Amino acid sequence: MASSSPSGVELKDSETMSGAGAGVALSFPANDSPSPSSTSKLPRRLRRRLSESRCPSTAEEIEAKLKEADLRRQQFYEVLSNKARPKQRSLSRSSFQDVELGQRLEAKLNAAEQKRSSIIAEARMRLARLDEMRQAAKSGVEMRVEKQRGELVKKVESRVRQAEANRMLLLKLRRQRRAARKERTAQSLMRRTMQESKYKECVRAAIHQKRVAAERKRLALLEAERLKAQARLLQVQKAANSVHVQREMERIKKKHELEDRLQRARKQRIEFLRQRKGANCSPFAYDIVTHEQAENLARKLSWCWRQFMKSSG
Repeated sequence: MASSSPSGVELKDSETMSGAGAGVALSFPANDSPSPSSTSKLPRRLRRRLSESRCPSTAEEIEAKLKEADLRRQQFYEVLSNKARPKQRSLSRSSFQDVELGQRLEAKLNAAEQKRSSIIAEARMRLARLDEMRQAAKSGVEMRVEKQRGELVKKVESRVRQAEANRMLLLKLRRQRRAARKERTAQSLMRRTMQESKYKECVRAAIHQKRVAAERKRLALLEAERLKAQARLLQVQKAANSVHVQREMERIKKKHELEDRLQRARKQRIEFLRQRKGANCSPFAYDIVTHEQAENLARKLSWCWRQFMKSSG
């Protein structure tokens, strides 16, 4: 069945035979303005279906649902026409009423069929317009997508070029920073080596100065020690000279004493020999005795002289 409103025309059909399946919703612009009492004549089931939420359907689904609705209407019309056929009854008042009722029902069916045909034609025209609009929208979307894709490709290419330029710039900056870091490192190493060389020179100069001062101090100490040694040596030499003079004097004194003793001994020997000259002894024995005494005396004198020289030396 169909219903119209001031905002448009809506067509709702349901499967009465099977009791399952989705209905068909059609929305058309208000080309004609039917009476507002048509909405009140809609059955409760259709009003409930019309008040339900709609979901967008494609043209193929709408065509299939229209065909199913047409098939159900034909079945319904056949049932109604079978009911409206005149039966073999007696020509009475009730039969005339049935015939009249059948004619009215047939007229209503024809009117409904014409209206259904017009609604179907309008629906097909709207479907054609919707298809054209869909195709136009699709082509527009495709063109827009293609345009956006081209713009996106251009943007991506520009970004890639910009990224490559940024990468090259970063590489250049990194190389420059690396070169600057190397230069700073070389300069710092050079400054450090110069500072170390200066420090070494200062240390060497300080060590040299300390060595010179130490050498001067050592020479001064050596000179002082040498002077002290010379003074001590002079003192020792003086003492040695005095001792030597004293010993020489003692030696000369002892030498004189020995010579005196030798002279006295010689004199005593000569005196002894004179005294014994008159004794009764052979001259040979006397010579032996005197010779032995002289040797003993000479040995004693030589021993005494050696002892004196050792003690004096």
